[in-house]
Amino acid sequence: SSIIHLLLLYIYIIYRGYFLLDMGKMVEPPKAQPLTDKFKYGMPIYSIAWPPGDTFYLCGGGGSTSSGIKNRVVSATCKNGKLSDQTGEYLFGKNCPMRMVVSPDGKFLVVAVSKGGIRVLRISKDPNVNPSARNSISFTEIEVDQSPFHVPSPASTLAAVTASTVKSNSSSLLRSITSPAATLSPLASQSLSPSQVLLPPPIPPKMHEVTSLAFHPSGHHMAFGCEDGSLIILNWPSLTVLMKLSGPSALPSEIKDLDFHPAPQNPSAVPFDSPIGHNHNYNYNHNPNHN
Repeated sequence: SSIIHLLLLYIYIIYRGYFLLDMGKMVEPPKAQPLTDKFKYGMPIYSIAWPPGDTFYLCGGGGSTSSGIKNRVVSATCKNGKLSDQTGEYLFGKNCPMRMVVSPDGKFLVVAVSKGGIRVLRISKDPNVNPSARNSISFTEIEVDQSPFHVPSPASTLAAVTASTVKSNSSSLLRSITSPAATLSPLASQSLSPSQVLLPPPIPPKMHEVTSLAFHPSGHHMAFGCEDGSLIILNWPSLTVLMKLSGPSALPSEIKDLDFHPAPQNPSAVPFDSPIGHNHNYNYNHNPNHN
């Protein structure tokens, strides 16, 4: 019986040792995956951004349809011509990321999306994890003002009616939002307060679809070319409007690509291309101290 007890104790010690070994493996930090010269990231790729260094960024996806392909931005590394698995990921729901650029300081990713406007992601790298390991990079979305990308519409004029106008001339307001043949409500003959007048619900603004974007080399400004030929230049990082050519001032066709002039003597020029084969050049007021 003593031999049996010793045998059982020996088996328990071995089992306990393997269990502790497995627990140790479970808490190990993520390991880098083997590098390869070819890698599929599981989505159609629409844009790539590669700042100085080994890390690059890809964006794409299946669009707004239920294709099962996620709309996302992923990061990966390339060393000596060898690609890693994704090292980070950010999902965009049904709004597909189409184009993107990294800020000159490498801390932000500006992404143009299929439904118009832009999204801004802050890039964070874990210094304690191998750069080629999964989840070594994380993204945090920064909420930004989308008003520079709003397309003006006649509906926005009606929505801008002020409360003072409603109070002082409610009768004429009711006539202006009804057809001539319509019968006026009895409320039209009364003195109405702003809270009593029912205006139509606000219409979500249509957004410019950004087809090209670029940072000024100084990092103080960004330029955006749009599908309808609009050109928008914003201060960075405030994203306030420095110049906007839209509507009658826009080009007659989509802006396929654009960039800032790199020469110091001409830092304010923005040349860009349109699909009809014309090159254009715009100059704007450049103030490096204004952001």
